Amino acid sequence: VPEESRAVHGITDEELAGAPDFATVMPRVLELLQGKLPVAYNAPFDRGFLLAEIQRAAPEGMTPGDMPPAARDEVVWVDPLVWAREILKELQSRRLGDVAKHLSIPLEQAHRAAGDAEATGRVLLALAAQMPRVYGELIRLQKRYAAFQDAEFAAWKRFR
Repeated sequence: VPEESRAVHGITDEELAGAPDFATVMPRVLELLQGKLPVAYNAPFDRGFLLAEIQRAAPEGMTPGDMPPAARDEVVWVDPLVWAREILKELQSRRLGDVAKHLSIPLEQAHRAAGDAEATGRVLLALAAQMPRVYGELIRLQKRYAAFQDAEFAAWKRFR
């Protein structure tokens, strides 16, 4: 594990010794995505990482049609970060740990899959009262907010 990565998540080479590689667990991951609507905090990062790993580990002859819609561009993942940026504008930082703390949600083992997943789900539930209940409307607004937030960030970077 590279030192920079270990500094973020704390995972060591010893912890990974004997763990299966992604190609081994990929069939189970694809099975879990089947018929599901994924939720990820900063979804473009996790989704991009997952899709790159799927592409790298895919067996010869596997096509996008062999994957569930959530592993293709057909399903937009729900991203609580986009909603936190829109709903919790008063927060200086919208990192998962900061949003969880603001909402009094415990975050055990930040930057570890189980801890981040649980905190992300709890953040989503805490923000849900202020989010559309219908998937189509939720995703339409999420895309709009994300595009605006991306443009705002790009402008900030240009003029800082």
